Amino acid sequence: MVGFKNETLHGGSMTEDKSAEAEDSVEEDEVIEEVVEPTPAELIATAEAKAEAAEKEIGYRDAEIQNVQRRLAKEKSELIQYASMNLSRRMLTVIDDVDRALENIPTEVSDEIKPVLDGLKLLRDKTWMELKASGVAAMESKGKAFNPKNHEALTTIPATDEYPAGTIIDVIEPGYMFKERLLRAAKVVVSS
Repeated sequence: MVGFKNETLHGGSMTEDKSAEAEDSVEEDEVIEEVVEPTPAELIATAEAKAEAAEKEIGYRDAEIQNVQRRLAKEKSELIQYASMNLSRRMLTVIDDVDRALENIPTEVSDEIKPVLDGLKLLRDKTWMELKASGVAAMESKGKAFNPKNHEALTTIPATDEYPAGTIIDVIEPGYMFKERLLRAAKVVVSS
């Protein structure tokens, strides 16, 4: 029985020795992994790759900044160019009202009213000249093809030989452009 115990103890110490050796070997492997340092060439290659990536990123950011600056400059230019568009639109309604008033004045007026009528016509013409100088232009619509971007069809009339389908027959309210933008759509009668 004593021999059996010795063998067991001996066998037990062998397994303990093997596990201790395995732990030492794992620790040595870990130490070996930690001790390995990159070579100067590897460090330089890594640094160059990072620098190249940073240069690309800087290039992208620089291009993005330039695009934003161009867009802002264009928006600023358009804002300046079209700043008076709203005022011009409101002034057109005044001209329309003056035109309607002039249309309803009889052709024969007294000598007392004639200077007032002439002054009203002069005021209308002066206002129109100022609007033209700022870039407002009347659209010629009668007899042209209907374009929903520039015209508003109030009614339709059957087409004839003189006015084929899709042609503007009459203009109820004129349309205007402000430089190259639509200021007010023309209200028209269209053949269908």
